[in-house]
Amino acid sequence: MVIGTKYRIYKDRLEFTYVEMDLEDCKVTAACFSETNDILFLGDSKGCMRFVNLQECLEVTDPEKFEPEKIELNLPYVVEPDSSNYVNKPISSLQRFTNQEEDHIILVTINDEKAVIYRYNGGDHLNFDVDLHDLGGDAMKQKLSHMYVNNKDGTQTPYDFTTGMYICNSQVALNSRYFCIGLCGDFDHTQVLDDKKRVNDKNSVVGIYRFDDKTNTVAIEYWINQYPFKNFFVDDNLTTIMFLGRSGRRLDFHFILWDFDLQTHLKEDAYRELITLDNGLIPGYDDKEDAEDDVVDPEELAKVQAANSKTTCCTLF
Repeated sequence: MVIGTKYRIYKDRLEFTYVEMDLEDCKVTAACFSETNDILFLGDSKGCMRFVNLQECLEVTDPEKFEPEKIELNLPYVVEPDSSNYVNKPISSLQRFTNQEEDHIILVTINDEKAVIYRYNGGDHLNFDVDLHDLGGDAMKQKLSHMYVNNKDGTQTPYDFTTGMYICNSQVALNSRYFCIGLCGDFDHTQVLDDKKRVNDKNSVVGIYRFDDKTNTVAIEYWINQYPFKNFFVDDNLTTIMFLGRSGRRLDFHFILWDFDLQTHLKEDAYRELITLDNGLIPGYDDKEDAEDDVVDPEELAKVQAANSKTTCCTLF
């Protein structure tokens, strides 16, 4: 719980642990837990990461046992170097990547203007920038052609979404291989929009990025810019997304359809079973044994087909 420049640690059903820390000249602006809930990562208004030892907090059962020097594991870590334009600016959000065996990996946004990937393993710190204007170069030009303007001379000019944009929201996928960041700019929410004719919108974009934790590389996968919005909400698998309209009175609901080259990355049997599921069938439904009936009970098969007729089938990734 944050109260001004102080934060308190509670447990169970809001039971106070007698841990209260005063940051004096700054305040907590973002937080997230480690995967095993033994560390609480805090971001403050001066751009620092702080590390709270939650196991030690549980030992403070009365005021006499409170020792402030044992609560924070390390000295605060300044995310941005002194030479950065974002040094001493507040950390807006912290979102942890899941299923990490060694390091803690966190998506950090700073002052709703910049995003970095931060890694922590108890002693060493590493962070690297996310390019919020990445178009993937020539290799992605065809896939991201909607982010270019066609000139009369036959050339293409990238959309200018490098200035005046702020981060409205972000989300890390459950598999930790992808994450998305939304950018918005100034707009007139009274502008009349034709819902029957979608137009590319330079002031509302969502970027879906792929992340490789082995090489610490981030690259753009796709930009969505067809829907004017002031904020967006997406599920943990990045398969459904809702755009909050500029007036704040409308939610635009969409599916994100993923198309992966599974055929060259999976064994033939596994790939065949996925295709079978995508078609609304049970793997093995067409197997025959000595010219007998189907292995799968027809009634069970009918249930699966009925369920799939009412829901969207999303490719797993």
